[in-house]
Amino acid sequence: MTEQDTKRNPLVSVVIPTYNRVHTLPASIDSVLRQTYDNLEVIIVDDDSTDGTENFVRGLADSRVRYVRNTGKHGPAAARNLGVRLAGGEYVAFQDSDDEWHPDKVEKQMPLLLSPGEKTDLVYCEYTRYHGQTRRETIPSKDLPAGCKQGDILPILLLQPLIGTPTIVVKKRSFVQAGGFNENLDTFEDYEFTVRFSQKHRIGFVEESLVKVNDSPDSVNKRFADRIRTQAYIVRKMITPLREYDLLWDKLYAVQETAERLKCHDVFLEELNGMADLFLTERERDNAARLAEKTEQSDAKQNQRKEIAHEALTRAKQQLVEMYVSIFKDTPAEEAALEQVLRQAKDCVDEGMDCFEIPAESRSACELADWRVRRVSGSATKQECLSMLSDAVKTVEELERYIYQRQAECNVCNERFYRNRSHRCPYCEADDRERLLIAFLQELSPEAGGKLVVFHMTSSSLVEKYLLNRWDMQCDSLDPETGDVQAMRGFEGGRYDILICPDPASQTGNVDELAREWGRIMKTGGVCLVFPTSGREWQDNVNWLTASELCVNEVGEEWFGAEFYRNHGLDSGMALTVLTKDGVL
Repeated sequence: MTEQDTKRNPLVSVVIPTYNRVHTLPASIDSVLRQTYDNLEVIIVDDDSTDGTENFVRGLADSRVRYVRNTGKHGPAAARNLGVRLAGGEYVAFQDSDDEWHPDKVEKQMPLLLSPGEKTDLVYCEYTRYHGQTRRETIPSKDLPAGCKQGDILPILLLQPLIGTPTIVVKKRSFVQAGGFNENLDTFEDYEFTVRFSQKHRIGFVEESLVKVNDSPDSVNKRFADRIRTQAYIVRKMITPLREYDLLWDKLYAVQETAERLKCHDVFLEELNGMADLFLTERERDNAARLAEKTEQSDAKQNQRKEIAHEALTRAKQQLVEMYVSIFKDTPAEEAALEQVLRQAKDCVDEGMDCFEIPAESRSACELADWRVRRVSGSATKQECLSMLSDAVKTVEELERYIYQRQAECNVCNERFYRNRSHRCPYCEADDRERLLIAFLQELSPEAGGKLVVFHMTSSSLVEKYLLNRWDMQCDSLDPETGDVQAMRGFEGGRYDILICPDPASQTGNVDELAREWGRIMKTGGVCLVFPTSGREWQDNVNWLTASELCVNEVGEEWFGAEFYRNHGLDSGMALTVLTKDGVL
């Protein structure tokens, strides 16, 4: 290759860290070697794998592949930094051992780095996450304006990660000057690097998804607690620009929401408390206090507290039974030990009644008049000890029965939780309406090899996400705020198997015309699902819907079954209105 060719087509060194991924590594490497940009080398940094990775890589018949093995496991950040130090290229790209590049990825990114008019030191692109064959999401979101994804994007990056490691191509010199990846971080080190890098460098962007990111059970980004700690670390290091852009509290609230979703409330509260010295004004301290209170009072935090209380109650019962068996077998028990077991059990019962807000009428069954060890001539008799322990076990079991009645499993995210006043899943935050509607959709399926055509016009992002993840559904969406009669008149008649519509009370215009339009665009045999309302409000919908040509069906407890409502913690008064064109369901 001539010097002129090298300038037009400089060497790109692709660094792939790996650890025990011999099952995914072949596809990852192959996607790099098949690049239409042909002047590249591949550096595999093996972080001391034990699954045959070395034999596989050394057996590759391609001179562009180099292999280096770490002694001991140092983590992905250290492995990438080592790869960069060994890189012979002026430019460096990163690939993960379980992801795949599109063939023209590097070819589409390099012009932005080589353009003489641009002072761009790093270029990234969109990537799409997959779970198996199911497409989940593309990042950055298409909803984010293109101008926010390139150039001086530090303010945007401070709030949200946009740049995945396998999307990056960067000038080696700039990467080294910026300090590379932080090897002290166990996860999210790519996000921390891009935030730090963007402080002094312009960022280029290719608005096209050129990387397939495969979610795998052992992916490092599953270390949820470490993600929250890294986000807190970024806040500490970037406190000055966060204040300059007036983003400090937007950032902290975003981290808090992430902690909610990942069930890391205690980690967030610990990190927030550790930032106390950063809050310089009374206003900042008040904001921190409100954020801590919000976390403590959240459904997810309260659910976590209930889980801990329930587990403690189970352990207390086990200790009571073990003490009972020991005394029953005439094994001597010290009075202090017996009293301690009973005291711990009482504390667990008190905490359980507090957590689960046991009503006054149910508390008497969960309390004992006397938890003290009664003494006869300085000590309790065997029978008295057994009686006290038996009463204590009965008390714990009575509370356990109440708790079991409060348990439920969300049919959207499949997480177990305890019913709460908001009727929301504390983890995915699906409310009764969303969970009931998705439960109905879960019962629908197309004929073999076909797809159901769906028209969605509610504001529920959870329902929309569910539809996008259904490979057997083709979804058209319409903003519910523009979901009036005029907007629907442009839709093809008889096209949709399923319509998902908002509560008619929220719609503007003539409701009779609205119902006619629903019927017009719905296939014969199709269904129109009106976003559920409570039983009292449902009758208001029925009053005008029955005047239309559509058949009105109430799908509630009788349809799904009382056990379904009980198992999933649904409000028994919640019903789904289903409209059909050709008779009742």
